[in-house]
Amino acid sequence: MKESTIDKFHATTVAYIARAIRLDLFPIEKNPYLKFKRKRPRYHDRKYLTQEELAQIEMREFPIPRLQFVKDMFLFSCYTGLAYSDISELRPANIVEEHGREFIKTHRIKTDERALVLLLTKAKEILKKYEGQRQGFCFPIVSNQKTNAYLKEIADLSGISQNLTFHMARHTWENWKLRIFKSIF
Repeated sequence: MKESTIDKFHATTVAYIARAIRLDLFPIEKNPYLKFKRKRPRYHDRKYLTQEELAQIEMREFPIPRLQFVKDMFLFSCYTGLAYSDISELRPANIVEEHGREFIKTHRIKTDERALVLLLTKAKEILKKYEGQRQGFCFPIVSNQKTNAYLKEIADLSGISQNLTFHMARHTWENWKLRIFKSIF
C-alpha cells in the first residue's frame, strides 16, 4: 500500500477508537495509538498537461460523440479550473456578466466556497455547443468513473503518455492560468 492509503487506515482506526473511548466501550489506557506516531504521507508533484499536450487534445476531433463530449468537458475544466462535480451541476443561471465580461459565479460543491471564474472564449464556445442538451444545466452528464475511462482512450488516441484523469484539468488550469491571464489583459 502507498503511504497515503496506510495513513487513511490509521486515521479511520484512531477515530473509531476515540469514539469507543468516549462511549466507555474501550479503556483509554489500552489505546494502541497513545504511543504511536502516524507517518504522514509525502505528496508528490501534481500532474498537469504541458502546453503541447493540451494542444494535442484541443486539435483532435473524435467521431465518437461520447469521446468528443468528454474531451470538451475536460477542456472546459482546463479553461475554468472547475472540478467535475462543479461542471456537472453548472446551470445557465451561474453565467453572469460583470464589468463587461462573462463569469461563472457558483459555489464549489466540495468546499462550498464561492467561485468567480472568468469565461474565456474557448470555454464560451464549449458552453454554446451543449446549450439546451440537459434541461436546467449547461452540460449533459456522464459519470466521473466513465469520464475518466474515456479520458484514457482520449489520451491514447491523442498520443499522450500521461495517465489522464479529469482532476488533471484543474492542475493544468492552476499551472497555466497566469499565462492565460497575461495574454488576456
